[in-house]
Amino acid sequence: MLNLLFKKQIRIELLIEDYLGALEQTQNNFRQAMNSCIDDSVCHKFESKADDIRDEIKAMMYGNALIPDSRGDNW
Repeated sequence: MLNLLFKKQIRIELLIEDYLGALEQTQNNFRQAMNSCIDDSVCHKFESKADDIRDEIKAMMYGNALIPDSRGDNW
């Protein structure tokens, strides 16, 4: 009986250590993510790419549309 109690205690301690390790990894990943977002050159690169894709979508939807009523250049 006493042996069973200590096995549970050891198992709980190991689980707590695993939990704290996972929490530490999460904190490190969050810190890296925040640092990369703060880095203006990285953010600008992705923002610029998103803007280019958005502009291409708009051009395809409005400029090359087959239905004249939905085109943005018929004003």
